[in-house]
Amino acid sequence: MEHSIKSIVLAGAAPDTGNHGVTALCQSTVSGLAERGIDHFTILDNGADTRTIDQLNWLADAHISRLPFKAGKRVYQPANMHNIRLRQLFGLLSPTL
Repeated sequence: MEHSIKSIVLAGAAPDTGNHGVTALCQSTVSGLAERGIDHFTILDNGADTRTIDQLNWLADAHISRLPFKAGKRVYQPANMHNIRLRQLFGLLSPTL
């Protein structure tokens, strides 16, 4: 069976947490899905801005974008999940949305 999905958002397994197990989970998930035909990934991580990462050693044939999405009390930060939710409720845009 051929998959029609070519793009996926990966949340909950950011490669920049400092936890090697979470990084391995991210890498194995992306690698496994790439083997099944997914060629574009958007990974929600702990960064400060939207960016595209260069091809990594663990993945050769996929485009990976990273979007900031963080928990915490600093609601004023654009990457804070509560800030993003409030923007959504009021119809405002954010890079993550």
